[in-house]
Amino acid sequence: ALPICRERPKVKKFCLVCEVEYKEASVSEHERSTLHLFNTRNPPAPTYYFIPETNRGFKMMLRGGWDREKGLGPDGSGQKFPVKTVLKRDQRGLGFQSDLKAKVTHFDAGDEGAVKGPEGMPVRVKRAATMSRREQRRKEAKERAWERDLRTYMNL
Repeated sequence: ALPICRERPKVKKFCLVCEVEYKEASVSEHERSTLHLFNTRNPPAPTYYFIPETNRGFKMMLRGGWDREKGLGPDGSGQKFPVKTVLKRDQRGLGFQSDLKAKVTHFDAGDEGAVKGPEGMPVRVKRAATMSRREQRRKEAKERAWERDLRTYMNL
């Protein structure tokens, strides 16, 4: 004869969070139910802005009555996040489609990459034939001085 497995009868229990009676076999089974999870209502995580809360402008906004969980404007329905931009480091003109990702902040404070020139830009090569304006003026002045000295020598 095979032993007969009997399940324990489900007893009515009361959940203080849901404020309902339930008949699940275990408390953990009820705590995993959609009803219980919905009624637990964990508060949403606070909005993270891409600027530190120590930022002077951020502090001024809070002092001015701004609610960090709402958007800008008197009724809080305006824009909530800063405008994302693309750092332009090429010379292709405005409106050129770039594959760079738009970001709110491009550099950290004190980042040397902020002032670093773009990579892959052609380096200007000075040719021997070209002269700077300063060199050209110097050469012309030298020629005038030589001509003046020659004329002075010939008039002796």
